[in-house]
Amino acid sequence: MVMKKRSRVMRTTATYGILIIALLWTIFPIYWMIKSSLTVNEEMYVARPLLFSNVITFDHYIDLIYNTSFMHNVWNSFVIAAITTVICLAIGILGSYAMTRLKYPGRAFFRNSIIISYLMPTAVLFVPMYVFVSSLGFYDNKYALLIIYPTFVVPYCCYMLISYFKAIPYALEEAALIDGCNRLQTL
Repeated sequence: MVMKKRSRVMRTTATYGILIIALLWTIFPIYWMIKSSLTVNEEMYVARPLLFSNVITFDHYIDLIYNTSFMHNVWNSFVIAAITTVICLAIGILGSYAMTRLKYPGRAFFRNSIIISYLMPTAVLFVPMYVFVSSLGFYDNKYALLIIYPTFVVPYCCYMLISYFKAIPYALEEAALIDGCNRLQTL
């Protein structure tokens, strides 16, 4: 009995020890990145940097915000991400609903095409997308991303939403149709 208890304690201790080492291994690069951003250059660019800084400075962040176009780039990323999200959700919701709830010929083909395009490596589309965007005249333009990103995101969105719509009971849709809703109102 004592041996079992001792064995269990040793196993638990070994498990927690391994988990703590794995946690430190995972968190240390994040700590080092934050520490490096708050360290003055004289301390950072030495042969053996310290694990904990003696002097903390926010000059690097001030320089980043006020002397570069970082905030403008963050705003551009936010706008492109928001517009892409709206476009992909609109296409994904309507397409996924149609593929799960409506009966039409070729429905299985479209659903399988979505899954196949989701699984296709994105590198395969780099050259065709470049040629397409260049032919539209959007070369070196941030709005070209509004064409490119949905190409990669819509299949993923549809893939996820198809399983979501399958999980909703059909009785809810029938109840909405009986109440006089059309398909869009039911959606």
